[in-house]
Amino acid sequence: VGVHCEDEVMPEIGGITIKDNDILYSGYGWSGDEHYKCCWGFEYPENAITFWDDDYHHGTYLVENNRMYVSKGALVHTYLTENNLPIFKGNTYVQNLNGEVVHYCGQAPTAQSKEQVERICSGILKDNEAVTW
Repeated sequence: VGVHCEDEVMPEIGGITIKDNDILYSGYGWSGDEHYKCCWGFEYPENAITFWDDDYHHGTYLVENNRMYVSKGALVHTYLTENNLPIFKGNTYVQNLNGEVVHYCGQAPTAQSKEQVERICSGILKDNEAVTW
């Protein structure tokens, strides 16, 4: 399936659901090893969930009822623009103090309180049902 854009067919990806997972200690095992070089950019293996950037429309991505607990990188890392951002619903976010909760379009606000984590999750990810540490 593709989208036509000035005589060029752009790929379209959709229908991806990440649901009911426990995502724990991302980047603290083999993926965080300094010799692990099997990913674009070395910061990506340390995130709990990463969505690459794109400039084309895609179908729905849903991230629901996951428990993300402590990541060496960000719990959620994305450069997707707001109109392409996945739907985040009812996830649990627990991160180290001063750790990245969300890395969004080059910005990585850190949180030092439960209230700050709630604001980041509802403000950036639009997860109004978020459960935070």
